Amino acid sequence: NEAARAAAQMIKTGLVKDSTEAFDVLTAGFQSGNDVAGDLLDTVNEYSTQFRQLGIDGTAAMGLIQQGLAGGARDADTVADALRRRQGAATIDPELVSILAGHLRAMPRPASR
Repeated sequence: NEAARAAAQMIKTGLVKDSTEAFDVLTAGFQSGNDVAGDLLDTVNEYSTQFRQLGIDGTAAMGLIQQGLAGGARDADTVADALRRRQGAATIDPELVSILAGHLRAMPRPASR
Protein backbone atom coordinates (compact mmCIF):
# COMPACT_ATOMS: atom_id res chain seq x y z
CA ASN A 1 0.00 0.00 0.00
CA GLU A 2 1.11 3.55 -0.71
CA ALA A 3 1.20 4.67 2.93
CA ALA A 4 3.44 1.76 3.93
CA ARG A 5 5.80 2.49 1.00
CA ALA A 6 5.97 6.18 1.96
CA ALA A 7 6.64 5.29 5.61
CA ALA A 8 9.35 2.81 4.60
CA GLN A 9 10.98 5.42 2.36
CA MET A 10 10.98 7.96 5.19
CA ILE A 11 12.70 5.45 7.48
CA LYS A 12 15.19 4.37 4.79
CA THR A 13 16.22 7.95 4.06
CA GLY A 14 16.43 8.93 7.74
CA LEU A 15 13.57 11.44 7.76
CA VAL A 16 12.09 9.57 10.73
CA LYS A 17 13.46 7.09 13.22
CA ASP A 18 10.78 4.39 13.02
CA SER A 19 7.38 3.40 11.63
CA THR A 20 5.48 5.04 14.48
CA GLU A 21 7.09 8.39 13.76
CA ALA A 22 6.60 7.90 10.00
CA PHE A 23 2.87 7.33 10.34
CA ASP A 24 2.56 10.18 12.84
CA VAL A 25 4.26 12.55 10.38
CA LEU A 26 2.10 11.33 7.49
CA THR A 27 -1.07 11.63 9.58
CA ALA A 28 -0.14 15.18 10.58
CA GLY A 29 0.47 15.97 6.91
CA PHE A 30 -2.96 14.67 5.92
CA GLN A 31 -4.62 16.50 8.82
CA SER A 32 -2.90 19.73 7.77
CA GLY A 33 -4.26 19.54 4.23
CA ASN A 34 -0.99 18.57 2.55
CA ASP A 35 -2.80 16.02 0.36
CA VAL A 36 -5.05 18.59 -1.32
CA ALA A 37 -4.24 17.16 -4.77
CA GLY A 38 -3.98 13.53 -3.68
CA ASP A 39 -0.21 13.42 -4.24
CA LEU A 40 1.28 13.52 -0.74
CA LEU A 41 2.33 9.87 -0.52
CA ASP A 42 3.81 9.91 -4.03
CA THR A 43 5.67 13.11 -3.17
CA VAL A 44 7.13 11.59 0.00
CA ASN A 45 8.25 8.53 -1.98
CA GLU A 46 9.82 10.64 -4.72
CA TYR A 47 11.47 13.40 -2.70
CA SER A 48 12.56 11.84 0.61
CA THR A 49 16.18 11.69 -0.50
CA GLN A 50 16.12 15.37 -1.47
CA PHE A 51 14.58 16.31 1.88
CA ARG A 52 17.39 14.45 3.64
CA GLN A 53 19.99 16.17 1.46
CA LEU A 54 18.49 19.51 2.47
CA GLY A 55 19.05 18.53 6.09
CA ILE A 56 15.39 18.46 7.09
CA ASP A 57 13.44 15.70 8.79
CA GLY A 58 9.97 14.40 8.03
CA THR A 59 8.20 16.90 10.26
CA ALA A 60 10.02 19.82 8.67
CA ALA A 61 9.27 18.46 5.19
CA MET A 62 5.55 18.34 6.01
CA GLY A 63 5.74 21.86 7.40
CA LEU A 64 7.46 23.16 4.27
CA ILE A 65 4.84 21.47 2.09
CA GLN A 66 2.10 23.02 4.21
CA GLN A 67 3.69 26.46 3.94
CA GLY A 68 4.11 26.10 0.18
CA LEU A 69 0.47 25.12 -0.27
CA ALA A 70 -0.61 28.04 1.91
CA GLY A 71 1.53 30.25 -0.30
CA GLY A 72 -0.34 29.17 -3.43
CA ALA A 73 1.37 26.01 -4.70
CA ARG A 74 -1.11 23.71 -6.42
CA ASP A 75 0.11 20.46 -4.87
CA ALA A 76 2.75 18.81 -2.66
CA ASP A 77 4.83 17.78 -5.67
CA THR A 78 5.17 21.40 -6.78
CA VAL A 79 6.47 22.41 -3.35
CA ALA A 80 8.90 19.49 -3.14
CA ASP A 81 10.17 20.14 -6.65
CA ALA A 82 10.77 23.80 -5.79
CA LEU A 83 12.77 22.69 -2.73
CA ARG A 84 14.77 20.27 -4.90
CA ARG A 85 15.59 23.06 -7.36
CA ARG A 86 16.51 25.34 -4.46
CA GLN A 87 18.89 22.68 -3.18
CA GLY A 88 21.13 23.17 -6.18
CA ALA A 89 21.19 26.94 -5.66
CA ALA A 90 21.89 27.14 -1.94
CA THR A 91 21.43 25.41 1.36
CA ILE A 92 18.54 26.20 3.64
CA ASP A 93 19.38 28.82 6.24
CA PRO A 94 19.63 27.19 9.70
CA GLU A 95 17.76 30.17 11.17
CA LEU A 96 14.86 29.50 8.78
CA VAL A 97 14.83 25.86 9.84
CA SER A 98 14.71 26.97 13.49
CA ILE A 99 11.78 29.31 12.80
CA LEU A 100 9.93 26.60 10.90
CA ALA A 101 10.57 24.12 13.70
CA GLY A 102 8.82 26.48 16.09
CA HIS A 103 5.82 26.64 13.77
CA LEU A 104 5.83 22.87 13.35
CA ARG A 105 5.69 22.29 17.09
CA ALA A 106 2.38 24.16 17.03
CA MET A 107 0.95 21.84 14.33
CA PRO A 108 -1.83 19.51 15.47
CA ARG A 109 -0.58 16.04 16.31
CA PRO A 110 -2.48 12.83 15.60
CA ALA A 111 -4.48 11.43 18.46
CA SER A 112 -2.68 8.92 20.65
CA ARG A 113 -3.21 5.32 19.73
